[in-house]
Amino acid sequence: MRDRLAGLVKFSDRKEWRDWTDDIFELHFGQVLDEFDLEFDELQAILGEALTIAVMRFALEDCCTRPLDEGNATCLTDLYLKKRGYTESAGNKAFLTAFAQSTVSLFEIVEVRSNTSLLIRDRLTGGDAFEVTSQAETSQAEPGRMLAARLVRLKDETILTTGYLPYTSSAFDLLVAGLKVGIAEDPNAADTMSDDELAMRLKAIDSRSLTPFFTISWLLGTLPDSIPGSDETILTSEGDPYLLFKAHYPLPKGVAQKHLKPILDGIETLHRVRDGIYDWIGEAPADEGEERFSPDLRDIDGNLILGHVELKGRELIFTTTSDNRGERGRAMIEEALGEKLGKPRIQRETMDEAGEDMSMLTSMTASRFGDGLGAGMLPADIIDGAYRAALDMPLEDFGGRTPREAAKNPESRAAVADWLRSIEAQFASLKAPNSMVGDHDVSWLWPELGLDRDRD
Repeated sequence: MRDRLAGLVKFSDRKEWRDWTDDIFELHFGQVLDEFDLEFDELQAILGEALTIAVMRFALEDCCTRPLDEGNATCLTDLYLKKRGYTESAGNKAFLTAFAQSTVSLFEIVEVRSNTSLLIRDRLTGGDAFEVTSQAETSQAEPGRMLAARLVRLKDETILTTGYLPYTSSAFDLLVAGLKVGIAEDPNAADTMSDDELAMRLKAIDSRSLTPFFTISWLLGTLPDSIPGSDETILTSEGDPYLLFKAHYPLPKGVAQKHLKPILDGIETLHRVRDGIYDWIGEAPADEGEERFSPDLRDIDGNLILGHVELKGRELIFTTTSDNRGERGRAMIEEALGEKLGKPRIQRETMDEAGEDMSMLTSMTASRFGDGLGAGMLPADIIDGAYRAALDMPLEDFGGRTPREAAKNPESRAAVADWLRSIEAQFASLKAPNSMVGDHDVSWLWPELGLDRDRD
């Protein structure tokens, strides 16, 4: 979302709210982490980057919209508007005012109407399908898919925020059961509550305090299939022994990252996560009926992640989870890049060598979260994803055009450049100790829009 929550995030990260935000994140994650005896970094490694980003965004939005006191509906967003609202544009104040009252529900996609538009219906409260504008791309959305999502209802538009969770039918069943317990005046009566009664009760109450039920049921429906059993043979979905395979390719003299990125962008099975970092996507083999655990990761769209490619300094680093995938991935990379890469240095680490701390799984995703991610800090992809979505959203600043469209017009390039400078200035002001944005760099926005900071 185009800078819509940046000021609010800074406000919510103040020391005076730290205990509050910690308590809300505990409501979302604490029970499940205890249930599976996990630390949060292990949860990140198991879920993979995209799903972890989604669930963290989901919890962060709850921190900003949940009533601070039981008898008072005021939330952090309301306080921010009262104390800092003068720094926001009229349009963004309207968005934040609606965001403060927004709630979460479970929606089913009925129709994909465009790259940013969906027709959805509420699976919990019923009613007719309605159209929403999505702040994330909908190219991977499919009819029938369920999403736990927050809606911001403006006068002329309903917006689906970026913090949503893809639900399975088993997670949906857990959610319904959990909500009935949360709503029932007598917990013992939850078993006899009908779905129609649940829908009626949800419509009649302020359901913002129920948001953690969505996270908990989603995690409980996701994690059991993702956590290795101590007595099981750990194999990939292809049936190969699971190990960490890492190839470090040095860049020869005269070759820079900018020479490799266009080629990597053109490899069909590489999906760019952010600048210089890619998921290697593939399909799982057909199920042959053998019951076995596989710790393979999937992205938020359900695609099987075979490995990762990262450009880091003077290296290209390829990481995957078996020798078989290692050789296939090397062949793909070396065929595409050829002499633009030096001879690789290969590392292997088995599950036994990785030990109980799951260092192998952690290493698969650590570089994609950024080095030294601090407690309470937003992963780079939450920030970048929000701005990437904004580049394709119509904005009042550019006469209803998207930033991408405005950047291509000579008459509006300067306005887009000023917009980018204001974003960078705001991030510079946010880089205080313990800030949720840390030292994050948003300079990638310039080349993404085909602009040059010095010339435009």
